[in-house]
Amino acid sequence: MCVVNALQWLPQREKWHLQSIIEVRSERKVADKVEQAIRYYGSSRKAGAKEFAKWIQAHWAIENSLHHVMDVVFKEDASLSDVGFSAENMALIRRLATNIIRTMDSGRGITDARQNATYAPNYLRELLGSST
Repeated sequence: MCVVNALQWLPQREKWHLQSIIEVRSERKVADKVEQAIRYYGSSRKAGAKEFAKWIQAHWAIENSLHHVMDVVFKEDASLSDVGFSAENMALIRRLATNIIRTMDSGRGITDARQNATYAPNYLRELLGSST
């Protein structure tokens, strides 16, 4: 990881409140193939590499857990919604469903709760707050 805090040379840095540029190099092995990646981040904070590493790792942990649920449970990557705002609307509905399940039934996994809501109308009504 490389952090650059001296950005006086960069035009328009004030417009974006840019204080730091961070470069992260990573490597992962998939089967017998090694994949390398370089990612860049911009930040409005000045900090050292250790602090940025913690923040970036926390960001990706949240991001990965959310996308895992969206793709594995809701098959978001296979979605064919692409007319108008349908993709954004369906993504919002998926996130809403996930948040309702996590709030109302935290003991049940998202996959189980989604299936139960499909096959058990009373459970779905309970999630949606309806008593009828």
